Amino acid sequence: GTGKTTVARILTETLYRQKLLTSNRFVETSGQGLTAEYVGHTKAKVQEQLKKAAGGVLFIDEAYDLGKSTYGEEAVSTLVA
Repeated sequence: GTGKTTVARILTETLYRQKLLTSNRFVETSGQGLTAEYVGHTKAKVQEQLKKAAGGVLFIDEAYDLGKSTYGEEAVSTLVA
């Protein structure tokens, strides 16, 4: 890899120390990890990950996978809502 995850972890800790984040929580998932197999289930998966990362950082590795899946648009809509 190119070190994206490592840099994101360091940045999370830095932002937490500067009190720009309320938690140093770092939740890692993937584009595929945010999508489900059935209509309506993707939103719940995304919300679950957002809840886990609350106050910290949700790192979506290989986020480009969201554009490849059937329910990727639903995941992106939930993330930006």
